[in-house]
Amino acid sequence: NIVSCHHSQVHNQLGTSSQKLGSKQFLSAGMEQLAATVTPRILPVLDTFETINYELSETEYAENEVNNPWVQKLLHAVETSIVWLLPALTVNNYDSFVHFVIDFIIKILEVIMMQKMFNQFGGLQLDRDARALVSHFSNMTQRTASDKIKINLFLLGATTKLTCFF
Repeated sequence: NIVSCHHSQVHNQLGTSSQKLGSKQFLSAGMEQLAATVTPRILPVLDTFETINYELSETEYAENEVNNPWVQKLLHAVETSIVWLLPALTVNNYDSFVHFVIDFIIKILEVIMMQKMFNQFGGLQLDRDARALVSHFSNMTQRTASDKIKINLFLLGATTKLTCFF
């Protein structure tokens, strides 16, 4: 059973760490280690982000409104990788865990974004993608994820090479 296998791994990792850290540091380190056990399942979907084009025509932008498979695949990968932990963690611990996963995702997206070019429709698509991520992640936790995602993605998008066609 995948859940009991991961539970055993996590329990072993947390047990050895508890002797080294205070309770708050221990908890944070444990959530970070737990996130590190699930992020490899999300990484393949994040890798596909490299192939996403943000220099879009009006037609491509309109098509993406109906069918945006990259964002949906990422959200599905995140959901299936972490939702099984919800019953096993307290609300605060689950929120911390989700935020560690969000941090991981944002760091990967930032690196990839720095290599992308955008036009006006691409910027609008980035806004749409970020809003979908914000909405989904905000529904997963009690703490707000929107500020973290919006600030990172939109400021990054603003500083990325932008080829606007007005």
